[in-house]
Amino acid sequence: MITKNDKIADIIKRYPFMKQRMIDRNKMFANLNNPLIFNSVGKIARIKDIAAMSGEDLENLLSYINEEIEKMKELHIHDVLRMMIETQKTYDGKADFVQDIKEKFGEDVRFHACSDGGMDADAAYDFLIRRGKISINPQQNVGIDPNMTMCDENAPHDHHHDHDH
Repeated sequence: MITKNDKIADIIKRYPFMKQRMIDRNKMFANLNNPLIFNSVGKIARIKDIAAMSGEDLENLLSYINEEIEKMKELHIHDVLRMMIETQKTYDGKADFVQDIKEKFGEDVRFHACSDGGMDADAAYDFLIRRGKISINPQQNVGIDPNMTMCDENAPHDHHHDHDH
């Protein structure tokens, strides 16, 4: 749980997705995108400091940060596929794929699918390969499989569910 004494740079390093969430919440946080400020002030500025600087209520800001982090702790595997479709990125093997997932969603993220849950980035890769959602081309690049389909996780499915969402 994030507290008022946690440093903003440490939070962003551990939960990279929080940078944009913070900026979207308050334009005063746009300096998080400035490497010079982020790498100097960000390393010493605590949540209580940035709340005071931005005019944010400390308790509201802490609540927001912790709720956003909690929401990202277990995502649907489709979030990975959507990211890949949006970026059209291919990866130089499993390690590159896993690193990108951790950078995008955070080190602690876990994924679930209709038939599996609790997957870390490494297990998510294996799951997506097994299910034919991503594939490795002859040049050893990993990308979306051209024949891949996604079910609607909110609609009834014709495949077996091992757990509820």
